[in-house]
Amino acid sequence: WTLGSAKNDTTTTITSDNPDPSNIGQVVTVNYTVTSNVADAPPITGNVTVTVNDASGDTCTGTVAAGTCALTLTTSGSKTLTATYSSDANFNGSSDTEGHVVAIPDINVRDGRAAEPASGSTNLLFTVALSMPAPTAVSVNFQTAAGGANPATAGTCGAGGDYVTTSGTVNFAVGQQVQSIAVPICADGAAEIDETFLVNLSTPVNGTIVDGQAVGTITNNAPGTLLI
Repeated sequence: WTLGSAKNDTTTTITSDNPDPSNIGQVVTVNYTVTSNVADAPPITGNVTVTVNDASGDTCTGTVAAGTCALTLTTSGSKTLTATYSSDANFNGSSDTEGHVVAIPDINVRDGRAAEPASGSTNLLFTVALSMPAPTAVSVNFQTAAGGANPATAGTCGAGGDYVTTSGTVNFAVGQQVQSIAVPICADGAAEIDETFLVNLSTPVNGTIVDGQAVGTITNNAPGTLLI
């Protein structure tokens, strides 16, 4: 290696980014190397900065000698990490890219079942579950709808409804994994077969809907009838 008026080129390489995939808020260790493109060069000095191709501003910086920095990713999805060596007095800068995935939880809603109350109303509960504890706030909207093998009548209790039309948002705080949706079902005193309705999920935030529809079954409990 001979010092000249021109700087020598370098090659920056991301050697690992662990864990991949990661979760939102989880520390990712990014390891890298910076090497000279000419033989017998002196040690390369300076810093390497790792950035992400989104608007989060997530970044980390480490020295060439350290060969690593700790990156905390705050948004989900498929990312491109870019490690950029900033150059020094003898060497030009260089960069490398690496794909990385920040996972978000799957969202599933489970079927529910409850007996028609003898009077008034009671709640039929549906479980909404994430595939992992929420790494950040997660939410999903829900809405009842007609459907199933023997569709029940939507409405209000005391006005001919078998269940109360219900909608809203299920919210998961950080660390939570299971929540419930409560739909009021109504007494009507009539002898009838089991009735059904649906709960549909929509508009997830920081999660992916995998099973977004549940069947609610209202079982008949009228006196003198057979429970199916």
